[in-house]
Amino acid sequence: DLSKTEWSRETETVDVKWAYGTSLTLAQHATTARASTGGELNLLTGEVTLIEEDLTLQIVHGVLMWLAWAILASVGIFSSAFRSFLPKGPIWFKIHRGVQASVVVIDLIGFIIAIVFTAQNGNPHFANPHMIIGLCVTILAILQPVNAWFRAHPPSDGWPGGEKPTKRVVWEWIHKGFGYITWILGCVTVMLGLLLLGEDLLAYLHMFLWCGLLLVTYIILKVIVCVRATQVEQVAGANDEETSNMAGGTTR
Repeated sequence: DLSKTEWSRETETVDVKWAYGTSLTLAQHATTARASTGGELNLLTGEVTLIEEDLTLQIVHGVLMWLAWAILASVGIFSSAFRSFLPKGPIWFKIHRGVQASVVVIDLIGFIIAIVFTAQNGNPHFANPHMIIGLCVTILAILQPVNAWFRAHPPSDGWPGGEKPTKRVVWEWIHKGFGYITWILGCVTVMLGLLLLGEDLLAYLHMFLWCGLLLVTYIILKVIVCVRATQVEQVAGANDEETSNMAGGTTR
């Protein structure tokens, strides 16, 4: 019944897209088994004209998202988590704020590009895990600078008694927690996008080589920070004990 399709008796050409599997059993084909070209079948002559698929917007989208989440977001998070490696002062915060703001802007540009080419191709929006998680990442990315606006600012001379107030502690848990979640989801979404394009090798290199390198680097730096903090506490404790002994000797 042609009335239930997009074709009619006057239809002369039909667009064809093909894929293949590795088994004789009917099943979903692999992402790498898609043809990069399509075809236009002339129903009158039986002739097929090959049409190369234009993936320019998809590639631009992918490059922007990889730059945002695999590179810039990593720099922004590392600058905050390992600020002790940077010169003292607000330089870590300037790096963190500037880089993470650029992540949000680039992500929004990439998101808009995805909406455009999805609509141009006549495909449904948010119809697969890549699209759905990508939407969540974009929403979370926008919310990060919003919740940063409500942080409790430390006094110029530091927190009274060196203790952060509860609202500051709660805010840090929320901001950092969602920041790490968004970063991880962003990297996973990039992998899923590469798989959709049939670029399995690039997807696995990104996830297991690049992201693996980031994870190892993060762990190493975290261990160094913890060791340094322990050493500082030990030195401070030894100094306090020495001062106490000297005071006691003076009293006697």
